[in-house]
Amino acid sequence: MTDEQRTPNVWVVRADGGKETQNCVDGGFTGIGWKEAGDLSDLPDRASVDAHWRPLASPDDKPGQIRSTIDSLARFLLEIRIGDWVVTPETDRRWLRYGQVIGNYRYDPAPGDGCQYRHRRDVIWQARPLYRYEFTKSFRDAFKQPTVIRVRREVEFFERIGFVMRQPGPATGK
Repeated sequence: MTDEQRTPNVWVVRADGGKETQNCVDGGFTGIGWKEAGDLSDLPDRASVDAHWRPLASPDDKPGQIRSTIDSLARFLLEIRIGDWVVTPETDRRWLRYGQVIGNYRYDPAPGDGCQYRHRRDVIWQARPLYRYEFTKSFRDAFKQPTVIRVRREVEFFERIGFVMRQPGPATGK
């Protein structure tokens, strides 16, 4: 199955609790922090992300914090794909911004756009935000999770935005 044929995933990328949301929307990307990690483009798998991050972690970080950071970095780098959707809260956390991913991971070593995030993926953001409380508690709970988390209730999201997933065509018998 090609990326074009698969059902897209929905990801929450928290944007520092909404503090960076407007910068991301204005710049046409989503992003995450951990600038000290540097460019992750050459890391092919989760084990590489783990080996890269552990020496950079603060000695004060608890094992759970280290694991959460590694998971977020790996999801952002390796699991989010072109065609997936991202959702992030605005500063007024009642509102959610959402858009579709149109670019692979990229690293911006010196962003000049006011956003602190260097790890980025290009996104086409939708103009109108969504009201958070129109979603079920299960969906909203994803915003209490780590920085990057896959939403398991994507059908609820797709119904809310009016996104129709492609249906497979008839078998050709070839």
